[in-house]
Formats: sequence, structure tokens, C-alpha cells
Amino acid sequence: MIIDLSGKILSRTNLARWYASPVAWSDDCLRVDLAGYQREVLDAIPVRSRVALRGPHGLGKAQALCTRLVTPGSWTTVGDVLPGDEVLDENGKACRVTGKSPVYTGPTYEVEFANGAIEVVHGEHEWNVIDINARPRWVTDWRDRWTATRIHETSYLAENLRTPSGQLRWRVPSARPLELPAADLPIDPYTLGVWLGDGVALNGLLTLNRQDSEHIVPRLPPGHFVPSGERENCRAYRIPGFMADLRSAGLLGDKHIPMTYLRASVEQRRELVRGLWDSDGYRQDRGSDEITLTNERLPSCSARWV
Repeated sequence: MIIDLSGKILSRTNLARWYASPVAWSDDCLRVDLAGYQREVLDAIPVRSRVALRGPHGLGKAQALCTRLVTPGSWTTVGDVLPGDEVLDENGKACRVTGKSPVYTGPTYEVEFANGAIEVVHGEHEWNVIDINARPRWVTDWRDRWTATRIHETSYLAENLRTPSGQLRWRVPSARPLELPAADLPIDPYTLGVWLGDGVALNGLLTLNRQDSEHIVPRLPPGHFVPSGERENCRAYRIPGFMADLRSAGLLGDKHIPMTYLRASVEQRRELVRGLWDSDGYRQDRGSDEITLTNERLPSCSARWV
């Protein structure tokens, strides 16, 4: 008994056809949209005793040299990355670059995602995508369904961009959270999140909603309420030494999320989210959640790190 990748028992008819045509096997079992040169290679296997293929490393990942890549410590670019460097993959895990192709030119596309991000890629760049016209019935939330994807080139996606009804056809799953070790952080991440949301940028004072302060203050370092900051719906809370810590971290007068926090562990980043959420987030009547930020730098940082 022979079983294919989907778990179905294969018939002898299929096996005979696949022995004669590896391309048919790829179409039926792997469900991969093969490039022309790939089909040529597979077609040669049944009729030639030996088949040799030479190609550059990273074939199928043609992106602009300025495309940024996530690293365990910060960022690099496609142009700057070198064999031996570490980057983070779609599962949030560190992996090592084993090779780098020569630079080549060709037709490029701007690919825009739902969040407004734009990537410039070659027409032959390969994507793992979910086709909403042919996705498995069990896929209701495509954001974490890498196993349900098929591989297509950019040019194919562009030529088949919409369904017959006009709906955008392709979905790209989201990368999983970065799995990184705990970092030695200068400020408790929850406290920093509260200050980013409800703190005074120039002196480190926390201006808290009176009702919210009841559950926020017990999670903060020891401090005291400032009488001059008392208002009807607001209380001011000061933490000794906090202003000096902000200055040392380069945050005083410049609210932002430092790279050391963006590359901290999952739990440390969650604590930062909790602090920011407790100070500036809320839940609407229908259950949707929202964080309201007025600092222009924070939304872009938050989107990358949440």
C-alpha cells in the first residue's frame, strides 16, 4: 500500500502515470506551481540516465537589495547579509544563511499588504500563499496556516490577482512571534509600557486614570502619588530613580520602544504590551480591542513588535 502526502491510498494507474511524468506527480501531490526550468528538469528525468542542474543559491527569492531582514539583534538587508549570518524565519526561529546568489536584474513588482507594507520583488520571487478559491475547508483563519499554502511566483499572483467576483484572491500567513532569549533590560517592561502610554516624556511622571490606577500601581516599582497631580479623573505617580533610568536608556524626551525590547523574549514583550494596553488600550462593546496612541513613533514600533 502506498499513501500520498494527503493520506489517500494511491492507485496503480496514478503510480504508472507519475513514473512516466514527474511533473504530473508534482502537480497532484506537491501542488507546487513549477517554473518553466523546473518542469524542463522533471520532464528530463524519465528519458535521461543522468540530469545535472546548476543554479545560484537562493533561487526563487529575488528581492530588492534594500529589503530588510530580521536578525536576532536588529535588522540587516538582502544586500548586506552574508553567508554565516543569522536571520529569523517565518516560525520566529534563528537560522543561518548558507549562501548568497549574484545580483541580477529583471521585471519587478511592488507587492502591498493589508497593513500598508510594500515589498519590491522580482517577477520570479516565490511566495507561500493561500488561494481563497481553493483553500481546504478546515482553513477558516489563514493567518497561521503555513501548511495550507501553495508556492506561486509574483508574476502569477499579479496575473490572477482577483477572484471572478472581484475579491482579492491571495493570502500570506503571518510570521510567528520571534523566539529569543530573555534580555537584560534596564527598565521593567511593564513599567516602560505604562510610561509610554500614560507617562510625561520629560520627567518620567506617570499620569494614570484614577480607576485604572487601582490595578496598575500594584504592578509598578515602589513609589508615591504626587498631591499636585491629583485631578478628578487623574492621579500622578512618581517612581524614585525612574527619570534617571529613562535618561540612561535614551528615552527621556524621546518616547519610543528601544531595539533591546523589540528583541527581548516573548514574555518580556508581552509585559510591555500589557503595560501599554493597561494605560492606553480599551475594549469596545462588540469585543474588538484597540490601543490609542498619539506619539507618531509608537504605532509603527508597536505594529512590528506585537
